[in-house]
Amino acid sequence: MNRPEPLLIRGANVITLLAQAGVIGSVDLRIADGVISEIGVDLSPHGAAVVEAKGKFVLPGLIDTHVHLRTQSQLPLMLAYGVTTVRNMSGTPEVLRWKEQVANGDIVGPDIYSTGPITDGIMFWPGLRIVRTPEEAEQVVLDDVSKGYDFIKTYPDIPREALISLMETASRCNVRVVGHGSNVMSVAEMIDLGYYSLEHVSRLPPNSDDDVVTLAKSAMWYVPTLVALRNVVGYIKGGLTVADFAYTDLVEASTMKSWPGVVEAYRKDERFRTFDLERFAHLTSLYRQHSDRVALGTDVGVPGLLSGLATHEELELLVSMAGLTPLDALLAGTARAAKLLGVEGDLGTVEVGKQANLLILDANPLDLITNVRRLGGVIKSGRLYGESQLAGLVDECRSAVSSDRS
Repeated sequence: MNRPEPLLIRGANVITLLAQAGVIGSVDLRIADGVISEIGVDLSPHGAAVVEAKGKFVLPGLIDTHVHLRTQSQLPLMLAYGVTTVRNMSGTPEVLRWKEQVANGDIVGPDIYSTGPITDGIMFWPGLRIVRTPEEAEQVVLDDVSKGYDFIKTYPDIPREALISLMETASRCNVRVVGHGSNVMSVAEMIDLGYYSLEHVSRLPPNSDDDVVTLAKSAMWYVPTLVALRNVVGYIKGGLTVADFAYTDLVEASTMKSWPGVVEAYRKDERFRTFDLERFAHLTSLYRQHSDRVALGTDVGVPGLLSGLATHEELELLVSMAGLTPLDALLAGTARAAKLLGVEGDLGTVEVGKQANLLILDANPLDLITNVRRLGGVIKSGRLYGESQLAGLVDECRSAVSSDRS
């Protein structure tokens, strides 16, 4: 892919999403070599392509910290919805290849960070990596680090001594452990071991507000994935079926074929039947009251979620279901998500020196969170995708899906 041309965004309302987030009216942003190089008023183009943005709103690109990448067609689709960075939560060699190809500009999509393969002590889902001894647990960490994964992901039934070994090895290797916490350790023990991010509101202590507050005050990150759990509850209690999914032209046949079996597994497992959306909303609100370490994630891969679109749905549920303000929800999907990933020096806010991953919106998302859907353009690593190019990315996904089915 060719080097992006310099850009000058002219006259935008900029939502910086810094500590004192607000709107800076009618300013220009110069972008060169994929980086925001200058912010000011009446900047000279100096040969840059001018993007007229008077009356529009510029904010950082969205970061989805919990996705499952299974097909390359997901990548342009995510970018079409303004998702410029993702954390993949089930690593494979293919994902590592896509990560490198995106970084090199060989394929179009969000920047990818990834955990290694999901590790557990029992085969809860087919294909998990099973460890039962301290030695096995140590080895999976060493393997994941050597392969270039960014995080270690665990499910909750790793035996106690094995989990301790995994956590201690990860600490020595300076890699973070994330996932579903533990069914064999207390909240206090998980905090002491340094568990980094807890995924899904369903993995918070369900019957103890005090334990949730303890977790929040510990500085452990929390990723609610409300949109995924909304779907799970819908399949079990709400009459939702995979036939209700409206975007079959954008999801490959292999993925669609797997969904009915996954839904059947939800319905058979007693743990899923206890899910309560009102309780989940309360727990998310409670966590946020005691911590700003709440980040946006969708769990794309759950049946009925469309890559990219689900990120917008999660933003909206953080507001409508969990009671966050639009500002808080946006921070969860930008600045705070970047901090979770450890890349806050490069991403998550609009500042000079930051990577130019930006959204251009037609309306102010601080007024109404659904305004994030009103995309007039996406800038990824300094490259502008206008409305026609964004539509082209959707068409690219649709074409790949169609080829897969032919």
